[in-house]
Amino acid sequence: MGTPKQRRVLVVDSARRIVRLARVNLERAGYEVASAFDGEEALDKAASEKPDLIVLGATAPPVDASEVLKRLRANEATKGTRVVMLGDKGPDADLFGEDS
Repeated sequence: MGTPKQRRVLVVDSARRIVRLARVNLERAGYEVASAFDGEEALDKAASEKPDLIVLGATAPPVDASEVLKRLRANEATKGTRVVMLGDKGPDADLFGEDS
């Protein structure tokens, strides 16, 4: 019986601290992690790295997170890749003194 395939995760966010936090925790859990810091890089790595999952946070225009997701779904090679979208602001953001 062979060794099970290590799962690949692509973590995307403009904030390097978010990517670093996700990377450390995912690697500790046994995942192989790639990272991207903007939308274009995310699309390139999604095509080349072929991750099992993409954790998609905030990216700056012109290729923001919603555009990244739209392009991933339009691309035959990446349309079936699972994507988890992260949001940094929600109804509880003001509880922690963050700007809305």
